[in-house]
Amino acid sequence: MRSPILAVFTVGVLTALSVRAGENAPALDEKAQVQAFWQTISKADKPELKADAVYMLRGLKSKEAYAALTGLLGFTDPGVRRNACRVIAEADDPNGYFVKALMGPLYDQVLEVRQEAAAALSKSKLRGPAIRALTTALTREAEKPKPELAWAYRLHKALSELSGHEFKEAENAADLAQQWQTWWNEHRSDLETEEAAKAAP
Repeated sequence: MRSPILAVFTVGVLTALSVRAGENAPALDEKAQVQAFWQTISKADKPELKADAVYMLRGLKSKEAYAALTGLLGFTDPGVRRNACRVIAEADDPNGYFVKALMGPLYDQVLEVRQEAAAALSKSKLRGPAIRALTTALTREAEKPKPELAWAYRLHKALSELSGHEFKEAENAADLAQQWQTWWNEHRSDLETEEAAKAAP
């Protein structure tokens, strides 16, 4: 839920921009909305307000908005990174613009950020690169001396949602990783063909 303080501040910024353009000005275009977002997040003095500000980018489709969301994935505050993943998960992204950018957050130090990145990738229309990224993350987790089982199962869930394939319950992270690596090797060619077809003019 958005903070009421943020809501008031956001309305104030948007109103000010509209007044400058004239009383009968049309609704703000997306470039102006992104500018308003940057003003809001830069003036927010609490981490939760900065995180809430990210939702101002929800539903925007301009290159400025997409670039802003991508940049926020490296923001200092984990709440901002988390919410950027959430907004990206809702974005209309038929060409997989965000897939590469989401690969980094799969290794974030904060579990919640990693979880939201995996959730966003599970909705990708560019399935091949997303499945490869999730499988790689799962394999790396499984190779650790003490894998984080909850995270391994979250990656497993994201892969199941993205691929439409279900495995039987595995005993540990290594089993999950092996199953998905085998699945990826078997389906990689088909997924890469699918990706090439989408990229064709």
